[in-house]
Amino acid sequence: MNKTLPFHIALSAVLHTTLLASEVSPLLNWRTYTHDMIHTAPLRSQPFRIATTERIKGINYINTLRTGAGMISYSANRLLHTAAQKHMDYLLEQHRFSHYENNVSSPFYSGYDAGDRITAAGYSWQSYSENLSSGDRDIYESVDGLFSAIYHRLGFLEFRNDEIGIGSVQSPLYGTMYGYNTAGTAWWEVLPLNPAYVLWPYQNYRHAQTSFNNYEAPDPLRECPAGGITGNPISIAFNPNKNSAVTMTTFKIFNSDGSEITNTKTLTASTDPSGFLTEHQFVLFPMNALSLDSNYHVVFQYDEGGTPKTVSWDFHTRRYTEKRYEVFNGGTYDLINGQSYIMHLKPDSCMTVLGAYSWNNGNTAIERLSVDTFRITIAGDTDISFSNFTFSLRAAARDQAIAPSSSVNTMAALSVINFLLSSN
Repeated sequence: MNKTLPFHIALSAVLHTTLLASEVSPLLNWRTYTHDMIHTAPLRSQPFRIATTERIKGINYINTLRTGAGMISYSANRLLHTAAQKHMDYLLEQHRFSHYENNVSSPFYSGYDAGDRITAAGYSWQSYSENLSSGDRDIYESVDGLFSAIYHRLGFLEFRNDEIGIGSVQSPLYGTMYGYNTAGTAWWEVLPLNPAYVLWPYQNYRHAQTSFNNYEAPDPLRECPAGGITGNPISIAFNPNKNSAVTMTTFKIFNSDGSEITNTKTLTASTDPSGFLTEHQFVLFPMNALSLDSNYHVVFQYDEGGTPKTVSWDFHTRRYTEKRYEVFNGGTYDLINGQSYIMHLKPDSCMTVLGAYSWNNGNTAIERLSVDTFRITIAGDTDISFSNFTFSLRAAARDQAIAPSSSVNTMAALSVINFLLSSN
């Protein structure tokens, strides 16, 4: 048996004075189907547009994440909704996934870049940001994927913007595409309303993602192939209204036992390969995925105006109710027949791409929850193989899996978990 995964792909553009994004060509091989680029199918006759209820869910979820980090909420804006939806309609008709509109003869053309389109919708912006995603099952998965992609995350955590609009279409080439326009008409009034700095994952957040799947454009990790897996990036961004020049001294992450994770990469304005980060934004990439249901401690030391300062905080990665294994290449794991387990794959470097996979037991039930996380119920021994990652599951009378933690009854955990439960 074999199975492929329609990967989440994301684009980000941010504008204050200039637009910082590049054209991205369609990725024709990300799904298993063929498409003739010469002819344009009349998809606009029956476009799927985002339902009002789903749009509300998306805005509420983004605001849950923003306010958890101490920021003000976004207000929905119908003009931004219009701009976002028109761009989605254009992308659907043109069979493209890009921030830019080049075909001025298209009936859905509304402006070359997001700034043009927001202006055309009648919104008088002073700052804006645009995030796009594709290939997600729903708007929650889209937002989670964008928060894992560092440039997109910082777009949603921008201090200047206070309004949002969302659009969506269903594309036969890219799956469900979501577009998010955030903007502000008076950023100088919004900046003071936000905190001095914003952390992600924020203090005591208990639903943090463990990994980053390198399909972000622009690419923050040029040394890793598309689809390569690293740990979920840690970020701190300082509000320019409330801070002077910031110089990073150290940026470290520690396991719950106090041991430092040393295989990391730090991005700053001077080292960011895409030139996207500002002098107030700092990112730490663990180069291997973090573990599920685990505590981590972060220390950021810096100098501001000649004064040494430290910000330290803790967060917890997402938890499942089933027992779990942290799975390494070539490993063998004992499972009890008929019992469900979470299998979290941990490649030893970002050079591993977890694409299509196969398994040798048709009675074993496999559900892919994300690119590196599976829910598996075996019915006999099962071997699972990717192109460069394999592991074996053996039927046993007892297992050695890790039981889920019981210390999840914090407000930070419940704020997100209860929101998701009540919204479905």
